[in-house]
Amino acid sequence: MNKFDIKKLTPREKAIMVAMTLVVVGLGFFKLEYEVQEKKLKKITSQINKTNTSLNSLARIIPAAASVKNIEQKINKFKDNNAQLKKDIKFAKSRMRGSYLEILNAMNAEAEKSKAILKSTKTTDEEIKKGKLKYKEVTVTMVIHSDYQAIASFIEGLEKIPAIIFLDTIEIKRKDEILPNIQTKLTLKLYALI
Repeated sequence: MNKFDIKKLTPREKAIMVAMTLVVVGLGFFKLEYEVQEKKLKKITSQINKTNTSLNSLARIIPAAASVKNIEQKINKFKDNNAQLKKDIKFAKSRMRGSYLEILNAMNAEAEKSKAILKSTKTTDEEIKKGKLKYKEVTVTMVIHSDYQAIASFIEGLEKIPAIIFLDTIEIKRKDEILPNIQTKLTLKLYALI
């Protein structure tokens, strides 16, 4: 076997040897350095993307948080509203304390006071339970003969009756037999605690 002697190489063999050395060094660099750095770069890019996503989410939250100003004032306003709601509920309950018969009598008295002639009254009631609260919803249908001013006065007077009353429908007809008066049919809803 002959010994390898670099000095005896032809220029062509030297060029091939240099090319082979460059290929081996390049391949080694690619495998040992470039691929490792590429993996690190992908990992860092992934972390940057996650961080950017987090920052974008935070950027959306910060303006919303910055828009919440004077939190103590809002809390105090909420407390005031809550106190007002409690007063309103207490007032509503106090207006629902009377029996619906008392309320009907008060409505009849208001009709007389308004100079409206109450022709008929029909009632239907339904018991309702919501949570701890039990009450009756009473539907009252009234037929009244009066002039326009008297019916307006009667409807305004309903507000003075200590009860929760809603005007559901109103129907006004002119009838020849009762002229100059009109016939008004009212459907009212009133509420009373049981």
